[in-house]
Amino acid sequence: MNSHRYHICCQTARVFRVCATLAAIIVAASACQTIQPVDNTPGTLVLNFSPVVGSRAFDTSSTFAVNGRNIRFLQGQIYISDITLVKSDGSMIKLTDDPISIRAAATGDTSAATPIAITERVLYYIHQRGETSRTLPNIPAGKYTGIRFTIGINNPINQIDASEVLRLRPQHPLALISGQAGVGRNWWSWNTGYIFARIEGLCDTSATGTGTPNVRFLYHIGATGFTAPIALNRSFDIKGNQTTTIPLVFDYAKVLTGIDLRNPQERSTMVIRPAASFPNDRALGQRIVANIATAVSVQ
Repeated sequence: MNSHRYHICCQTARVFRVCATLAAIIVAASACQTIQPVDNTPGTLVLNFSPVVGSRAFDTSSTFAVNGRNIRFLQGQIYISDITLVKSDGSMIKLTDDPISIRAAATGDTSAATPIAITERVLYYIHQRGETSRTLPNIPAGKYTGIRFTIGINNPINQIDASEVLRLRPQHPLALISGQAGVGRNWWSWNTGYIFARIEGLCDTSATGTGTPNVRFLYHIGATGFTAPIALNRSFDIKGNQTTTIPLVFDYAKVLTGIDLRNPQERSTMVIRPAASFPNDRALGQRIVANIATAVSVQ
């Protein structure tokens, strides 16, 4: 009997020793782990929108061969809006800006119009002036897998009075641009609306197309139904107090895909001109918008 009790006591002691050893291992392992605090400090995102013409950098002083024809660009200006970041969990973050309240009116007389509160982040790139980067502060930290935006501006923002934005906040991307050397207007005062993409230049319309560009072409794209939604997949991290750059590319050669610059009917559109006088405007504008959607890529 005593021998049996001794055997039980030994087994019990052995179990206690094993449990104590396991507990010591767990405690030691826990002590070795360093718990990193979650850093929710926002970071900065730079959208670098580099203009190119095929394999060459966009340049208003150079001649390019596009569609087998010599051309020279004079202006390249684009708006982007509805900027939304896609997080790794699939959720979306739409970027906002400091609010501004603007009345929807086409002239300086805004007394009868209802104010529109604008909080959306809008960016404007004037490529002929070398403007390729825009900085977006206060981006929530985290892992992201893509970016979405629109080339153009949707209603009701497209209905506001740009001259009123100029009066209230002259540095805002939606403020009226007028009278600046080498920069075209960004807003139609006579039809109320922004010019989403303004692309102008000269082309050679000779049979060979290899001469000096000397005939004007222009594409002013705006109005409801003429925006181009863009969705790009790109993994990136936003870290607190750090800057992350997304390198975007806009290819002006692709904007002219399928456009016959020898044909006067395909050298100009403002999309909003009277159909009776300009019957090809809207159809040509839709072709340009479709091309714009393919002109954007991420490096």
